[in-house]
Amino acid sequence: MKFRSLLIAALLIFVLSLGSSAMAQDMMQYCGDLSDADCEILMTASQQVPESTNFTMTLDFAVEAEGESIAFDMAASGGYVADMMALESLMFDPEMAQDPNAFFDFMESLTVESLSEMVTTLVNGADAELSITVNVPADISGGAVPESLTVDLWLVDGVGYIDLGAFSFADPSLMGIYGMDLNEIAGFAFSQITDEDLAFGMDAMFEGNPMMDDSSMDMFMDPEFLSEFMSFERLDDSEVNGDAVAVFQADLDYGALFSSEAMGEMMAEAMMEDMPEGVDEEMMMEALAEAFGDSVVTITYYVGLDNGHLYGFAFDAAFDIDAAAMAAAAGEEGVEMDPILVEMSMEFMRSNINAVESIATPDGATVIPLQDLMEGMGGS
Repeated sequence: MKFRSLLIAALLIFVLSLGSSAMAQDMMQYCGDLSDADCEILMTASQQVPESTNFTMTLDFAVEAEGESIAFDMAASGGYVADMMALESLMFDPEMAQDPNAFFDFMESLTVESLSEMVTTLVNGADAELSITVNVPADISGGAVPESLTVDLWLVDGVGYIDLGAFSFADPSLMGIYGMDLNEIAGFAFSQITDEDLAFGMDAMFEGNPMMDDSSMDMFMDPEFLSEFMSFERLDDSEVNGDAVAVFQADLDYGALFSSEAMGEMMAEAMMEDMPEGVDEEMMMEALAEAFGDSVVTITYYVGLDNGHLYGFAFDAAFDIDAAAMAAAAGEEGVEMDPILVEMSMEFMRSNINAVESIATPDGATVIPLQDLMEGMGGS
């Protein structure tokens, strides 16, 4: 049904707008009503993130939707070590943090050669290991995969590794750790495209998407606009791994955000192509404000009091969607729909900051040359 596609589109815009808000917070040093002293703590942590060149981490993510067959959770743990001297060329000019036009100019200036160099630098400038466990209820997966699946991944010296044993449920012969040189893969991929192909892809990504133009970026970098739906407060101090941390909470009121004339116009523009005849922007703006009026997001940050490091953050969101309002806006009057409640949570925490020396190549791993893989697949 048409309105379901609208709901999906609107939720995607949720994520994009949230990312834009977080980006604006870092770029514009937005602190809401925090005191100057508290704002300095939060912003110092933001500035120190690039200096955290190595750490171990944990990540927990869960999503569940009432009224829809959507429910799963994921947990991950691992480590990261970066060679900041090697990655220095990837650091954005500070001007881009203040001028969105500079970012778009940079993206438009990319060529296949320059993008290839960036990818190669990134692949060779950092090592990482990650163990991911995904849990999906059997009534949702249909028994096609185990209810719990753990996959181990590594990136060491430009080679990406995976333990295929995680997929032995599908084929018992899938055993062992295998790797491929990501430089070979990137080189082959970039050899298949031209600068014209890249420019076409950039145009497709930016043109016609109101979330990806400079006016939208400007909007999410405007403290006055952010204050309409975002607030900050400092909570009681706490501890992470025995270290004292300051705790900050950002509340994002999506009801207020979607009641904003500027945001409503941007979302309506993004979705108008899918609208049936007779639905205008004003109708869509009113429907969006009604449909998402009770949706809220809370982000909690943990900042070391002794070292200023960002230890991590927690993200909790409840999207309470009035599906009937969206159905009516899509021209499906009289459709009876229960509200859809989508709940998401994520927690990312770091430890051993700047105390991890290296990531080891997994024992017993076999590296497969790209040419061998292509020949085995019938390629050349």
